[in-house]
Amino acid sequence: GSDTSVPLWRPRRVRVFSHPGTSLHVGDPRALQAGPRSVENPDEGRSTDTVMTENQQPAVLVVEDDVDLRRTICESLEAVGFTAAESVDAKDAIERLKSFAYDCLVTDLNLPDASGMDVLEEALTRYPEIRAVVITGFGGVADAVAAMKRGAIDFLIKPFQLTKLAGVLQSAIDGQRLREENAE
Repeated sequence: GSDTSVPLWRPRRVRVFSHPGTSLHVGDPRALQAGPRSVENPDEGRSTDTVMTENQQPAVLVVEDDVDLRRTICESLEAVGFTAAESVDAKDAIERLKSFAYDCLVTDLNLPDASGMDVLEEALTRYPEIRAVVITGFGGVADAVAAMKRGAIDFLIKPFQLTKLAGVLQSAIDGQRLREENAE
């Protein structure tokens, strides 16, 4: 039989980001800085204290230093209805977290300037309801347990199926929506 799995690394098709007020192509280096909120207009997008509503696309911050993998993850999440922003390192991710309330976080454990655990802790401190997944190519059971204890919803070891990541995030969002509906 043939292997029907989606390859993890593949050439990136050029398509337009769907961020409010922007028309940046994926290959455009400005797309990495734009994210779901525009730097030029900080009032654009959601404020940092709002919670996702049913009619908004869930926003995810992907923190990964491997450019091809980061873009592939973003593209796969956008294909299933997420709005994805990219960060290359912990410093950039933490700056983004200060100005935007992401619904989800996907962070590599091993970043060039810090640990993905630092990004995870910053995200959960600012937004206790954020759904976070830690990914790594070098992790073991101890790393997975540490990430889960700190508040990650899952820990994935590279290479992983992109559909698995999207499914984990979507399940967490659906669970949060159900809890909010039941609380009303």
